[in-house]
Amino acid sequence: MYPIYFFTMALNKLAVIEAYSSSAQGIFVKPAKFDDIKDKIKLEIEYWKKCAAPNNFSNDLK
Repeated sequence: MYPIYFFTMALNKLAVIEAYSSSAQGIFVKPAKFDDIKDKIKLEIEYWKKCAAPNNFSNDLK
C-alpha cells in the first residue's frame, strides 16, 4: 500500500477538508517551474521512505 496524497495548483480550505476526509495523507501545492516540481517530488519521496508507517513493516505481527 502506498500513501495517498494530492499534488494540486488550486488550494482552498474545502478542498483540503475533502481530501483529508478521503484518506489523503498529504496535500502539496504544485510549483510553476518544472525544476521546482522535481525538487518537491524528490522531497516527498524521501519523506515517505523515512516515515514510520504501517506499510514499512513485514506482514508478520511481531
